[in-house]
Amino acid sequence: MKKITSLLAGLFLMSSMTAWADPINIKVSVDDPEHVTVTSAGATISFDASTNVYDINVEQYSTVRIAGVEPWAIKQLTNETQNYTMASNVKSYDIYASVDGNEFSVTTYNPDETRTATATITVDNAAKVRAMRGGTYEYLTFADGVNTYKFDPATESTLMLGSADYSKTLYEVKLNGEVQTSNYGQYELHLTDGCSVDITAEVPDIDVTITFVYGENAAGAISSVTIDGTTVEDFTAETTSLAMKAGQTLVINGSNDFKIDEFSVNGTVTYFYGSYQQTIMEDTEFAVQAHPYGKIKATVIVEDPSTIRLGKGYNIDYGTEPITLNPGETEIELSENNSMICWGAASGCFIESVEIDGILQGTYTTNASLREGSVVKFTSGKIVMDQTMIFWIDNKDAADTYFSLQSNDRQQIEIQNGYNEIPFYSGMLPIGLSWYSNQPVVGQVFVNGVMASPMYEGSNSYSFDARDKDVVKVFFAAEPVECAVAFDIAEGITLAAKADRITEVSDLTAPLTVFAGTEITMLVEADKEFTLTAGETELTPDEDGVYTLTVTEPLTIAATIKPQDGISEINAATNGNEAIYDLHGRRVAKVTKGGIYIVNGVKTIVK
Repeated sequence: MKKITSLLAGLFLMSSMTAWADPINIKVSVDDPEHVTVTSAGATISFDASTNVYDINVEQYSTVRIAGVEPWAIKQLTNETQNYTMASNVKSYDIYASVDGNEFSVTTYNPDETRTATATITVDNAAKVRAMRGGTYEYLTFADGVNTYKFDPATESTLMLGSADYSKTLYEVKLNGEVQTSNYGQYELHLTDGCSVDITAEVPDIDVTITFVYGENAAGAISSVTIDGTTVEDFTAETTSLAMKAGQTLVINGSNDFKIDEFSVNGTVTYFYGSYQQTIMEDTEFAVQAHPYGKIKATVIVEDPSTIRLGKGYNIDYGTEPITLNPGETEIELSENNSMICWGAASGCFIESVEIDGILQGTYTTNASLREGSVVKFTSGKIVMDQTMIFWIDNKDAADTYFSLQSNDRQQIEIQNGYNEIPFYSGMLPIGLSWYSNQPVVGQVFVNGVMASPMYEGSNSYSFDARDKDVVKVFFAAEPVECAVAFDIAEGITLAAKADRITEVSDLTAPLTVFAGTEITMLVEADKEFTLTAGETELTPDEDGVYTLTVTEPLTIAATIKPQDGISEINAATNGNEAIYDLHGRRVAKVTKGGIYIVNGVKTIVK
């Protein structure tokens, strides 16, 4: 049989399979292995005491963690093979083991010996404080009251502070008596030897006032506000002030109908995108410069709007505002703030194509941002499964890890071993086939008896732009075996045959070449009694008169007239309904006296 060198082009429909990673070896030398632990996948790795080298065999792309044993830390970690420093002054480091043969070196140190500087840190409620040491990035624990904090002035002069509750902020932080400013609730203090830090975590029970100042045309730009998650019910475009408690969290939500041109907090311009959140500690003023968004108009064209779903937003299945369409053209209006529309096929329907401003969109595109005057054209219809293909497989279970037969609309097609009749329509094409197995399989695919090639050399992925009555066969368990089937049909017998349940056998005078395992079905018409055999086996029909056989080897299907055992005598008069033949096999209208005829399949002497 011929081999297809390039299968019909179509959208890539395979699920990729990731092969197991290969083992690799890396080496880590340490100045003193007693100062660190080395682990991978939770298992501790031992070292060679004679060389102080960790000889590590791991799967490629796994992680090897090197961590200092108290009080030791990593002074420097170097990739000797690639000659660069990976880390300095850290408590631990994860090596990403990607290159076989890489060698690393580790130098350790005792941070306690380098922490010669001291700071005095006073905390009112240490349980509400989150602190981290710069340099080694260790989390710190303070006690309530006065703490003496030692640090390395060369590498650990930074102290990072925040609230233990990430949704809150500390009330006040002072460095050497000066109030510090946070960056979204996080403080980064630069310490010097002998400095003092005062941390007030508890927020006093005091009232604060929030003031809103709107620029021209900006009233209504704030749609709602919440205080500690509770919506302020009476907030409107005319609201200019609110009362709340210090330490509460205020969230300001912008209106989708407005463009925020400038947003400032106590006179400082601040980034605003959709909303703004701040834990309020004092009287605060928010100034808003904004303008209403304009509208854009676009046209949607669809012959039958019941076949599609259209909405405003990014995803038609999640909280979008539906758009009502008319047959033919519909003018729609969108905000310039969000001119995105999204779509999907209605239940029992399909979208064949989408054009926006004359540009055909991708098969999997389900949303787009429009502009003024955009024209969106849908070609869609109701699904009618008007075509059928046959999919035959000898042993699907041989693909013991993964098997997928998937249509273009991302629906998995469930099949069983042997014959499967698959109804389809054009929107399901191309159909993708892919598999993965830990055990060897034959892995040969045929379309209408012609071997198909995978989408990529050496892959197990195929794409079929199927036609009505196509036959796809997949061999996993055994190599395909060709069998010749000949037909020997006696005169006076009419035989109609199909192969693979769907393919008409148009020429019975030439042998039919099929694969072993092919099913052949036949219907027979004859005026005489006959016998239908496949090789030496006589076939019997089912209740509908259909003869079925499964080809396992080359054979001949023969239809023959049954021989007659005796001669009967009749009078010359007949009723006119008999099938009468002379001894030469010619059909005659009537008999004559003294003749010998075949009447209704029986040899007869007429007196």
